[in-house]
Amino acid sequence: MARRKKNKVKNDDPNASLITEEYGDWKKKDMAWFKAFDGEWHYGQIMYFVENPNNGKKWVTFWDSVDPRYRSSWINEIYEECPDEKISAKILRKVSKK
Repeated sequence: MARRKKNKVKNDDPNASLITEEYGDWKKKDMAWFKAFDGEWHYGQIMYFVENPNNGKKWVTFWDSVDPRYRSSWINEIYEECPDEKISAKILRKVSKK
């Protein structure tokens, strides 16, 4: 039985946000530390990047490794290493228990 090709939906709206899988050195599925919109530090996997063409705001959506759900953060709030060692140790302990 042949597989069907999925038709990609073409969005012609010039005001729509652009979603990409890469931004600078970061790409989809990278693990990173981030400060979410709630102001808390989290550790998770990058899912996608978003840019709003109207106002130029850029953010990234993660899958949180400790509390499994999507969380978002500004592009400039992504780090390879957690700036605070106490927070890092606490979160990595939780991740290792899973």
